[in-house]
Amino acid sequence: ELVAIDREIAAIQIADAVAVGGSPTRIAKANTYLAQGDSYVAQGKYTTAINRYQLAWQEAYAAWIAATMPK
Repeated sequence: ELVAIDREIAAIQIADAVAVGGSPTRIAKANTYLAQGDSYVAQGKYTTAINRYQLAWQEAYAAWIAATMPK
């Protein structure tokens, strides 16, 4: 299912951001978006859930990229 795949992509990116010591603020925001997505799935609002998973991925990616880019 597309929604489950989107969630998994976001969750993996969050885990990667944590693993490299990414920004705790961005990671917390990503986790908030992930939880919001889960809530929307439970309500049957799949388009909104996918949007929240995208936001979660974006925040986690920003945390990861900032932690892995050469200074």
